[in-house]
Amino acid sequence: MNRQRKDAGGYYAQKFGIGFSSAYVTQKKTRSDLPELNNRARNLTASLLKNLPTDRWTNDPGFVQDVLANSLQVLMSIPEEPNIQLMLALLYVAKVKHSSFKLPTLHKTLLEILCSGSTYKANNQLPVLAANLLYRAYMNDAEWPLDLLTAYLEDAVTVRCWVDDEQARLFVINVTSGFVPRSQAACSTNRYASPLQQQQLRQVVTERVVRAMHDPTPSQEQLRVLVLIACDTVAFPEIRTAA
Repeated sequence: MNRQRKDAGGYYAQKFGIGFSSAYVTQKKTRSDLPELNNRARNLTASLLKNLPTDRWTNDPGFVQDVLANSLQVLMSIPEEPNIQLMLALLYVAKVKHSSFKLPTLHKTLLEILCSGSTYKANNQLPVLAANLLYRAYMNDAEWPLDLLTAYLEDAVTVRCWVDDEQARLFVINVTSGFVPRSQAACSTNRYASPLQQQQLRQVVTERVVRAMHDPTPSQEQLRVLVLIACDTVAFPEIRTAA
């Protein structure tokens, strides 16, 4: 599984611009850093709640990006114990100013979290949060970016850290709406309905799933994961042939 995780995100991360580094991401901290990080989290929470109702939030995208990116940085610093108050503040931002998380740096950082499932296996609160922030950001869009699907696939074919979590369900049913059979889909809108998106989706799904199926020595857990993703993508002939 570890070898597969090193690969996870590699090919498609480069193809769709999902990196595993960011100017806002620092090295993982230790428990001794927790008081300092919690203090930063309190200050960021206060800043979020203070500025959210003001014109600055509307007129200063640089400030919005910085304060939200710094908030994610603090949460990512100790993934085992993310600050709950700061997480709730981000969810509130997503509720009232949901388009904020479409800003490029934030979108990219949230995808990095989703694609790093092995980091959050012990506590998946942060990737579940990322899934919900992205759902809120794009819920009113008829078409969703393909890199959201790519992030889903990376977790779905590897550690399944968050894709099976009920709290990430709204994101999952929307991001899979393009390939789950219509009769089974819980989402009434296909987020990848255009002919071009359908073509791209088919390529991305089949290449990633088939590549995972070609592991010569899968573990029992990997076999379980592959069965789950094969069931979801059985509509594609390439998947049925590989299976």
